[in-house]
Amino acid sequence: MKRKTAIVIIVLILSICLFFIGCKNTGRIEELENRIIGLQEELSAKEDTITKLQQKSNKLEKELEEAVVEEESITQESKSADEVTSDEENILISIIDNYINAVEKEDFDEQRKYVSKYALDLVNMKEFEYKNSIGTESRTIDKERPRIDIINGNEAEGFISFTEHLVGFDGSEYDLITEGKIDLEKIDNEWKIVDYTRKNHLISEALYVFEDLKKTHKDITISIEWILFSLFDEYVYIHITIINDTDMKLGTDAYSSTIIGPDRLQNEMISLTGELREIFPSAIAIGSLIYNWSNASTGDLTLYFGDIYREDNYDDLIKDLTFEVDLTQAVRY
Repeated sequence: MKRKTAIVIIVLILSICLFFIGCKNTGRIEELENRIIGLQEELSAKEDTITKLQQKSNKLEKELEEAVVEEESITQESKSADEVTSDEENILISIIDNYINAVEKEDFDEQRKYVSKYALDLVNMKEFEYKNSIGTESRTIDKERPRIDIINGNEAEGFISFTEHLVGFDGSEYDLITEGKIDLEKIDNEWKIVDYTRKNHLISEALYVFEDLKKTHKDITISIEWILFSLFDEYVYIHITIINDTDMKLGTDAYSSTIIGPDRLQNEMISLTGELREIFPSAIAIGSLIYNWSNASTGDLTLYFGDIYREDNYDDLIKDLTFEVDLTQAVRY
């Protein structure tokens, strides 16, 4: 009996122990399951983070690729623009070089191919001067390579420098310096020199062309065509046309003419080129009067041309011919 009781007790103790062991294992299993679930959730969160980082990385990589493509496009466009600018510069430099070569040869038709506006007015003026003077024995030119500083649409600006070494038939020597700014414009799709620095001044600052500065009296018309202020050597050139629509031969007092500038000093005429001394019936006489100029800059002036008379009896037809020259009335391009 005691033995049976002991066995029962042992069985009960074992059952109780197994129960507690089972409970303990169940708790550990639940704990493990909870840890696994937590790890899965943590892993899922990390996977989401990795996915987002990957998406962000892909986005950044795409933006970087687009930026590289855009940079390459900009570089190519810039390179193309530089090539165009370089080609344009070479064209402009060639035009300036060709013009200087034509100046050295005194080839006025060739010079006119490369100029317009003020520069064209100068070429026309120099051609008249060349045809009505004894000229020079020799002319050589030292030049620097022209430079183009700015190209802006149909306008360009640069630097020009050349020196004309002139030797007269009497052995006299003279250097004419052209150095400074040069302006070019694309006119009718062709680049032209329109203005440049000559004797320390732009042509547009020294040369004034007039379209309607004239007086008519007794069928005689006197016109001032242009005025060039050669401030470098203190001269003024006044280009005049006289149309004689009478049947009389005319004489002029051009040699006794004078001009007065802003300083009010009289400046006498020092030479005359052309045919202004006498004008035949129904003829046109063209010439330039050259005066001293005592002013430091350009300015309005009064020209006292003097008398125009009948050459057969010296009767005055026009007495004390006077022009008030207002430079603002000149052609400005």
